[in-house]
Amino acid sequence: MHRSAVFAVALAVVLAGCGGFSGGTGSEADATTTDGETTAVVGTIGEQTDADPPPGLSTAGVTDPDALAAAHEAALADRSFSYDREARIVAANGTELGRWHQRAQVGPDRRAVNYSQTGAGVSVSGLPVETARIYTNGSITFRYGGEEYHRESGPGFAPNTFSNDQLLAAVFSASETTVTEVRRDDRTWYRVRATGDDDTLTYRGPNGTVEVRATSVTATALVAPSGLVRNVTYEFDFVRGDASGHRTITIRYAALGETTVEVPDWVADAKAATNATEAE
Repeated sequence: MHRSAVFAVALAVVLAGCGGFSGGTGSEADATTTDGETTAVVGTIGEQTDADPPPGLSTAGVTDPDALAAAHEAALADRSFSYDREARIVAANGTELGRWHQRAQVGPDRRAVNYSQTGAGVSVSGLPVETARIYTNGSITFRYGGEEYHRESGPGFAPNTFSNDQLLAAVFSASETTVTEVRRDDRTWYRVRATGDDDTLTYRGPNGTVEVRATSVTATALVAPSGLVRNVTYEFDFVRGDASGHRTITIRYAALGETTVEVPDWVADAKAATNATEAE
């Protein structure tokens, strides 16, 4: 599949959440671009100063999106982490149309998860995104939507829910990518910028097929030497019917190997309401 076509797949995943608008220390886990960093555009292959880029990445750009996404997945393997994802939709006149914020503490085995989300003005598959909380120990899952508690057997999330490896592979498959070195605490990180082609996409909505025109498509990521994508932001302008605006999605990873999956206070009430045993 051509790179721009694969990048369109990533857009389709992102756009599927646009269904409803209301109104018109130096560690890989914690490095950020601050005043203490210096950046320099990387030249040709072989000119890096102190470290080779992670798999799938060269000084000239992304060479293998799948390999880079796999390196990100491998960097997260068997390690706890904190996950933060925020989507924001802004109208052409600057008015915020919607926001969707997800946070999670994820255990090293990907089974224990403390998750929460808030949303307004956004729908996914025709269903409005609302405040929700989920806690799972991998065997029993409790859910709370603000009114009722629910309990079910089994894990609450698929193992790769928070790694986003497939989405990252699609994002890095853009038609054009550039790489810039980021120096912090004598380590070399890589800032990757991807530019996608304008495209008209379709996805299945609750009332039939929906068409969206996406333009000015870009993605920017900060990649650790290991391949961990510490953060990624992808954004684009869109036209959907008579609605138009700008959508930004940012995903961040932090506290790698240092995150504790806390049992939230509401779980005690959930156990009582669903007649769960103390062992659960």
